[in-house]
Order: sequence, then structure tokens, then C-alpha cells
Amino acid sequence: MPEGFYRVTRFNPTSSFHLALGVDYPNASRIASSARSLSAADIFIHGACATIGCVPLTDEVIEELYLIAWDTSQKGRPSTPILPQAHG
Repeated sequence: MPEGFYRVTRFNPTSSFHLALGVDYPNASRIASSARSLSAADIFIHGACATIGCVPLTDEVIEELYLIAWDTSQKGRPSTPILPQAHG
């Protein structure tokens, strides 16, 4: 996933990759700072532990994450933040 702060904005319970959470990429900040066109518009966090440019997780992990994000959305929060992991 590109560096930055993003949010889960879509839920796909019938994904070909078990379950999928849609990410708001590119977000407004990314669009404003990009000097060239952004080619990737559909980035998902999904199961099946396979990827074609998304963030792959095991089915077990995406089930837990999906339920947490879904529960959060049902409690009135419009989207779940995705915070970057520090590396190094």
C-alpha cells in the first residue's frame, strides 16, 4: 500500500479473495501532492493470502479485521482509519 494515512471505505463480503475492505486510495491528500496521474484506484485489504497489488492477509486475519471494521461502521463511525506501520 502506498505510504500515507488512508481509511476503509468499502466492504465486499463476496470478494473473490474471501473478504475485502476497500481503501480510499487515492485520497484527497495523495491527489493534491501527485504531479503525475495515479493509476491504482482500487486498493483492497483482502484474504486468500494472494495479491495483485493489494494488501493480502490470511482468511483468518481478514475475518477478524473485517468484523472489527464492520462493527465500527455500524456504530456510526463512517470509516476505519488505516495507520502506517513504522519500519526499521
